[in-house]
Amino acid sequence: MKKITLFLIMLGFCLTATAQYNFPTITGPTNVVSGSPVTLSLNDVANTAGVPAGASGSYSSFSITVDWSAGEGGPWSSEAELTITTTAGALSLEATDGSALSSSDTTLTFEGDLPAVYVPSTDGYFDIILDQTYSGSDANWSNITVTLLESPTCITPTGITTTGLTTTSVDLEWNAGLSETTWNLEYKTENFVPGTGDAETTLVVTGTPEAALTGLSESATYFIYYQADCGTENGTSEWVGPFTVFTGYCESIPTSNDGTGISQIQLGTETLTSGGDLTYEDFTATTVDLAASVTANLQITFTTGYAYNTNVWIDLNNDLIYDNETELFFQGESLFNNPTTLNASFLMPDLPLGIYNMRIGTADSGQTSPNPCYSGSYGVTIDTSINVTAAPNCIPPSALDASEIGANSASLSWDQTGTVSQWNIEVVAAGTEPTGTPTANDVYNPYTVTGLAGLSTYDFYVQANCGSELSTWAGPYSFTTLCDVISPDYLQDFTDATGTVTPECWEEADDGDITTGPTDLGASSWITDGFLNNGFTGAYAINLWLASKSDWLLSPQFDLTGGPFQVEFDFGIMDYGSSTVAGTLGSDDTVDLLITTDNGATWVSLLNYDTTSVVPATGSHPVVDLTAYSGQTVQFGILASEGTVDDNVDVQVFVDNFQVRDIPTCPEPTDLEVTNITSTGAELSWTEAGTSTVWNIEIVETGEEPTGTPTATNITNPYIATGLNPITTYDFYIQSNCNGDLSSFTGPISFTTLCDIFIPDYIQNFSTITPDCWEEADSGDATTGPGDIGGSSWGTDGFLNNGTTGAYQINLWLATKSDWIISPVFDLTGGPFQVEFDFGIMQYGSSSEAGTLGSDDIVQLLITTDNGATWTPLLTYDNTSVVAANGEHPVVDLTAYSGQNAQFAIYASEGTVDDSEDNQVFVDNFRVRGIPTCPEPTDLTATNLSLTSTEIGWTETGSSSAWSIQYGEAGFLLGNGTIIDDITTNPYVLSDLEPDTAYEFYVRSICSTDDISSFFGPYEFYTGYCESIPSSNTGSGVDNVTLGFTDFPSVGDVNYESHLTPVVNAFQGIETNLEIEFGHASTYYTTVWIDFNDDLVFDDSEMVFDGESAGAGFGVPSHLLDASFVMPATATLGEHRLRIGSANFSTPTPCYNGTSGVTLDFTVNIQELTCTLSEAEYTLVPDCDTDQFSVSVDISSIGDADSLEISNNVNTDTEQVTESGIYTVGPFDFGTEVKVFITNEQDNNCTISSNTLLMVACPPVNDEPCEATVAFVNDDILCVQSTPGTLFGASASNVTEPSCSPNANDDVWFQFVATSEYQLISLTNLAGSNTTDIDHALYEGTCDGLTEIACTSDFTLLSSVTPQLTIGNTYYIRIFSGQNTNETTTFDLCITPYVAPVNLTCSLADNYCSGSDATDILYTYNTIGIEPGEGTIDCLFTTPNPTYSVLEIGTSGDILIEMVQNTAFDSNDNPIGDELDVDFILWGPFAPGDDLCNLSSVVDCSYSAAPVENVTLLNATQGEIYLLLITNFEAEPGVIQVRQTNIGGAGAGSTIADITASLVSDDVYIDPNNDPAEADEVSLCGYSSIVIETYSPFADDFVWTKDGVEITGANATDLTVTESGTYQVLAFDSQCNSSALSQEVIINLYDAAPAVEPQELIACDGPEADGSEVFDLDALTASLALDGYTVTYYLTTNDANQAINAVTSPYTSTGEDLVIRIEDTEAYNNGYLGCREISEVSLIVNPRPEINQPEDFIVCDDLDGVVDGSTEFDLVSIDDEVTTDPNMVMSYHTSLDDAEAGTAPLASPYASSGETVYVRAEDSVTGCYETTSFNLVINLVPLASVDSSFNNIVCPNATVPVTIGITPDNFTESEVTVTWEYNGTSTPGTGLILDTVLLPGDYTAIIEFNNSGCTNTVDIEVEEAESCIFPEGISPNNDGKNDTFDLSSFDVSKLEIFNRYGTRVYFKNNYTNEWHGQTDDGEELPVGTYFYTVIYEGGTKSKSAWVYINR
Repeated sequence: MKKITLFLIMLGFCLTATAQYNFPTITGPTNVVSGSPVTLSLNDVANTAGVPAGASGSYSSFSITVDWSAGEGGPWSSEAELTITTTAGALSLEATDGSALSSSDTTLTFEGDLPAVYVPSTDGYFDIILDQTYSGSDANWSNITVTLLESPTCITPTGITTTGLTTTSVDLEWNAGLSETTWNLEYKTENFVPGTGDAETTLVVTGTPEAALTGLSESATYFIYYQADCGTENGTSEWVGPFTVFTGYCESIPTSNDGTGISQIQLGTETLTSGGDLTYEDFTATTVDLAASVTANLQITFTTGYAYNTNVWIDLNNDLIYDNETELFFQGESLFNNPTTLNASFLMPDLPLGIYNMRIGTADSGQTSPNPCYSGSYGVTIDTSINVTAAPNCIPPSALDASEIGANSASLSWDQTGTVSQWNIEVVAAGTEPTGTPTANDVYNPYTVTGLAGLSTYDFYVQANCGSELSTWAGPYSFTTLCDVISPDYLQDFTDATGTVTPECWEEADDGDITTGPTDLGASSWITDGFLNNGFTGAYAINLWLASKSDWLLSPQFDLTGGPFQVEFDFGIMDYGSSTVAGTLGSDDTVDLLITTDNGATWVSLLNYDTTSVVPATGSHPVVDLTAYSGQTVQFGILASEGTVDDNVDVQVFVDNFQVRDIPTCPEPTDLEVTNITSTGAELSWTEAGTSTVWNIEIVETGEEPTGTPTATNITNPYIATGLNPITTYDFYIQSNCNGDLSSFTGPISFTTLCDIFIPDYIQNFSTITPDCWEEADSGDATTGPGDIGGSSWGTDGFLNNGTTGAYQINLWLATKSDWIISPVFDLTGGPFQVEFDFGIMQYGSSSEAGTLGSDDIVQLLITTDNGATWTPLLTYDNTSVVAANGEHPVVDLTAYSGQNAQFAIYASEGTVDDSEDNQVFVDNFRVRGIPTCPEPTDLTATNLSLTSTEIGWTETGSSSAWSIQYGEAGFLLGNGTIIDDITTNPYVLSDLEPDTAYEFYVRSICSTDDISSFFGPYEFYTGYCESIPSSNTGSGVDNVTLGFTDFPSVGDVNYESHLTPVVNAFQGIETNLEIEFGHASTYYTTVWIDFNDDLVFDDSEMVFDGESAGAGFGVPSHLLDASFVMPATATLGEHRLRIGSANFSTPTPCYNGTSGVTLDFTVNIQELTCTLSEAEYTLVPDCDTDQFSVSVDISSIGDADSLEISNNVNTDTEQVTESGIYTVGPFDFGTEVKVFITNEQDNNCTISSNTLLMVACPPVNDEPCEATVAFVNDDILCVQSTPGTLFGASASNVTEPSCSPNANDDVWFQFVATSEYQLISLTNLAGSNTTDIDHALYEGTCDGLTEIACTSDFTLLSSVTPQLTIGNTYYIRIFSGQNTNETTTFDLCITPYVAPVNLTCSLADNYCSGSDATDILYTYNTIGIEPGEGTIDCLFTTPNPTYSVLEIGTSGDILIEMVQNTAFDSNDNPIGDELDVDFILWGPFAPGDDLCNLSSVVDCSYSAAPVENVTLLNATQGEIYLLLITNFEAEPGVIQVRQTNIGGAGAGSTIADITASLVSDDVYIDPNNDPAEADEVSLCGYSSIVIETYSPFADDFVWTKDGVEITGANATDLTVTESGTYQVLAFDSQCNSSALSQEVIINLYDAAPAVEPQELIACDGPEADGSEVFDLDALTASLALDGYTVTYYLTTNDANQAINAVTSPYTSTGEDLVIRIEDTEAYNNGYLGCREISEVSLIVNPRPEINQPEDFIVCDDLDGVVDGSTEFDLVSIDDEVTTDPNMVMSYHTSLDDAEAGTAPLASPYASSGETVYVRAEDSVTGCYETTSFNLVINLVPLASVDSSFNNIVCPNATVPVTIGITPDNFTESEVTVTWEYNGTSTPGTGLILDTVLLPGDYTAIIEFNNSGCTNTVDIEVEEAESCIFPEGISPNNDGKNDTFDLSSFDVSKLEIFNRYGTRVYFKNNYTNEWHGQTDDGEELPVGTYFYTVIYEGGTKSKSAWVYINR
């Protein structure tokens, strides 16, 4: 059957292969020029070409091949285009194979389907048209072969479409395949395989290709397949499909939105309110009435915060499709405001009345092109239902518009339906509610409205007057009037100017001069800035630097009627970026104030600034009189020009407060200035603009409004201001007094007074850094004093790292800092005084760990009293100082300095030793004051005890033992807090505080009733956890948290969430489930803490999770983080606060309040686990056929549960299990994040869960190291072959994270064998989700024991050079992404050798000669690791990683060189890796012998970032030498490609120099002319060596290789070969760095084979006894021990000599002689027959012995005298039963294996409990044997025991017999025969009892099994009683005689004893001898006679008598 099947398949193939027609090949070449297509006619209508009809009569597809080569103009093969034309139409296409973005020769293939079925017998017309699409290029097309592929006998139909669609039906049409009239159609609501009976409905359609499907389900997707039925002869076509039809509107549900989407829409009069933050809303339940022919009101309120494109469709034909061409009624865009309402009203057409569906589609960018089915990101879609009602009788206007808008008028127009000739208009200011009363009646269309204000926005409404009635009002339509001509006064302060918006009625231009006026209106280089660089807004500025700008500011127009007027403004020129240094314009830079009176036709300069102009740093205020322009309309321009000279001057020009106004009669002063500032005064001056000689001045503190009342009058210029406060900022205003005519005040100008000497008390809390009157310095020591005053490393921070401001801080770590903070000067007269401050040393970044200074680090408090000449230490901290983590408050007595001026400094030095200590030093609350008599406490502390109580403490600095405390909520004013006096305990507990409240407290000492210190403080504490409310988040923050098994949905888009209830139970020592769903795609650092000690502080030791979410792909709205953690086994039981901190850009702290984060608080109740948890492991199992995976759950223990429930987080599936085992959960679609939960059903607290399990795709085959793909290793610089790979679906492997990346969670593995000591690893052809951040690492070792030896990680680093490798060793490459997202990246891995260039300097330059191949390409590895190189050379600012090469000209002419640097090139010379910058310099020409390091003549140089550079040498002369330097700026390993691109072109020179090499030998013949691609082979037997030589006339160096490996030291022209192998020589021409490779010569040196004696193999016939046996010839070969030789076996000597027909081992034979062939193994492997020896082996088969089958050996168990289930067997006794042959040696064994092997024989006799014994009978002559077996059987003996129910005692001289008996143990009475013996003699009796016993003695029961005859005996001793009478008395005195009433011989059932009065005194059932004269209560009875009644002998007898007690 298999052969038949194969035949059918091959027959089908043959039919397919021959069902085609080839047009004759068009050899060509045909030159194809771009723009001039070439038409080739292959056939005409009459089918002149004679194309046969073929089996089916037609052709349906084609294949065309073309040999393509480039012509002129730089064409690429990818630009080739071919068009096929038949009568049915034309088809244009590009090549489907062979094309490339290059001009390399190639073979192109064009394939596809013809425009229609081609029937040559009917119409044979067939043309092809050739074209090149790149303009100006041409190419040659050769060997054009056109192949037509025959149509199937039944052609598939095509082009199915819907022609009518409703929710329950669809009409279909399609095109027939050819001429068929019958079709089959199948459909179903899910995809299916047609033709299998799986369809829901099957139709047979006849006649025309159309069908109507009815009875469909609404809103369902149908999958439709159809095929042609061509009748019985031609059968049916292939099925076509599926074609899908949806019986409803297409789904449009965007995946996300911005903000909260759309809050409501107003449609008509209905308001439809959103259901929330949704991306799709269905309002179709409410049908809204909209009138036909009337503008439908649609107002959409967006809460997105982004502009949204908006489209509105109405399905007019109810075909369930929203058509963009006919059904799109509105297109617009909302504003960026939030919220914002978009007016999307539209004119409702005159539709048939009724209900229609309307869709509103909105999106951030996805609806730019209307798409009613949009389901992308950031959008909202709304569906509504409208009812189109009849149009009103008077239809309102529509399409309102405004045109011809001027400053005061506009033309208003509209459209009108119906006959209307007059309308009413109402025009109102925008935003004003219309009144409904027209502002103009009975107007015409259009209507011109006048009297409008310039630059104002208006709304207009229009109403149709239909004669008998008025329409409703239509509108509003808004428009804005243009700027009007302005009548002064006018002031523009530019506060409204922005980077994109000019002030109202101003314009800008970026070109033009005074002659041409402004050009390119609309933008310029003028920008908004702060005047004179003070601030960033409020003025215009332009930067004048280079020589390109000529930019304008253009003012509005002004009507100068009246006046006279003046123009003025603030002006300044500053050095770039400076606010203090005035600038000077460049040599031809100018700034002009210009005026035009003819609307810009001509411009006149009013003011000019140039390089000679001097403008102070405070600016100037130029004023220009405009009297000459009175009565005219003017416009001003400010033109700033950089001229044509590129100066090094870099300045900024400023303009502000541009004003046109009446010329004042008393002009204001200008150019205000402040000089000579002191601590209490300053010199103020100004420039008088008129003739005034006295002025008025007002000075106020900055920030105060001036009053207009002078603070001094009639002053002179300048004016000395006095009496000012130190370090205070003032504003001054100046006014001219023109003989009583006062000008306006002008100003202000601000200045700040200097510091004064401070008189204590003084305190500085460093809320501002640098504080007033403090200074910093960054050098000097206590001896020299501070140096480099002005800055330091001291900076602002929170004291002790609490917060970020409010204290000074410096980091002491290395050995560079010597920095100061210097106080003001203090007058210490009076006093005495003290200096004090808060001080702390903390470990870097810590707020809880105190630090210790490094070995020579110091911090000192210094004082100077001589203005800094000398400094004296007051305090010193060094490495011996211990400062607590809460800091300290040092106090220094200054009494010694009383009366002096003193200045303090705090000096911090890192010394000269670079210690590992990394500390921060803090200083705060620096104070100088009088020494108090009662000093304040210091070092305040607070420790939270609970949410309502805090322990506060302090350090007493005096001797007080009582204190007062004042506390209150943070920020309270001292005196308003709660005061607690006379406290005598320190510390002290504050109780009854409010939770989660910030408090402050102060403490003062009570030294005595009259001596109380000041309050010290405040110290702030918070009765709760620190606040963590990030200022922003990403997306919607956190959407949901699952803690344990409780979901906490987010309350909204917030940055902090409190979920303190419900409380979640957690358990010690097990994993706590925590899953966070982030509402965005960004990665978030996430940390989780639990306050185990409830101290309201999340300590580092309380962190239980620290990680980072993986993020998601672009547009994905959310992603999950599994933050589950193991609860510490020692965690404190009870309720605790759990906090989750998350942030985008850094690891959050518990108190994080930065940007882009979310913090969440929870309560967990930690409990002790009271159960034994189940144990399980989870394995992902992919199903690649269904794109799904399952989770294999291996439950190894169910703990102490009776049953478990397995569930998951994806669906509601559960499974109950009661025992360990492997269970399957799923399947789940790839990409689903799954967690599996295993719950104890008896205690659901005892739940375990998996981590989040995710499989995005089937893992790559090389997902693990031991599955590493073997990577191809190229033997040259090109990537001839690469190894493909992908990260899609890759998972983390169980290998330590690479050193260069912490998260290789998607790694794949490759392995390679090193062929070079250094290999270049390149990742090429990257595609998919991540093409840049792909990292790799290199490992050595075994796949399960790898050691990293290199790691490469950089955002763009895609290649590396390995460290030195061992050639032949296997190494592993790990490739992974540098990101956390699931990647779809694909790549190729290329491995090549790497040879580090040595030509690193000009003196080491290597020759450069063109290669000998047609493409003339040179490759070399680039240089790495040589940085920074030689610094700047010519245009190269840097020269890292250089390579120097020499170019020698071989043929004169033009030489065009292209240089490319890339990490890899393929075999077609295309760059395929990472593009690397090519920077180069070419020097020359040099003559031979010149010093190439004389780098004075540069031909070309480039420092661009381009990866491809070109250089041209025109008219290069033969013999010239050029030096070429190429650097590797990016320092990434790769390859440099250099090619001459004009080889063979007109006038081209060359650098070609050829070298060849071939191998010859005098010992053997080697063809010297052999092609290097063909190998010669030489085989020799018995030779130890031969000599081979190379023939290469131009070579000066040689490298010999054996088997591709270089032979060390072999560099001569010849080589002595002593080993077999493949030899080749590489010959070098050092001058041109050229080489040639010889052909390969395979030399085989074979050893002669040794002689072997004839052999013999003997075997015994097998169990089948057929006379044949199997012989192990391989074992014979091994026994010969011929290492290095191959042994084979043959039937004949002839076969052996020819090595043909060898027999194989094992070999079956009945006995014969074989021929042995022995030969050198290498000769054997290579098929060489000349090295062999011949011998023979005899095969002998001996017969197998014949033996008998013995009977089973059966015995009873007591055979050995012991009944124990085992006995001894005499095995030898059955020898003769097996065989009587005397040559047989018998042995017995416990197993067949032992018997077969003859091992472990049994000794006889043999003890056994019963078993099978195997017999081996071996012929002592032949050694052959036979085996059989028999059973050892031990039958049971009957077992019984004495029946204890009988009394084995007889009375003396008994006449009444007693009964004895036995009890069976292993039988029933019916299975045995029992006989009895008395004293060894048979006695009558059978059965289990003997009831005739009268005599004492030994009785024996003999028991025999009836079946087996095995017997056993039971002995019974019968005793004789001393007496058999009832005692008449007892004497209970313990003498052993008659002590008891002994009735033991009578089998007493009941005994009762009575006293003489008949009272029963004793009673006992089953009595023997227990009564010794006592009552039932155990009391002793008196002496006397008693009476008894006894029932005995088993109740058969009774007796009454008396008994006497004698004591």
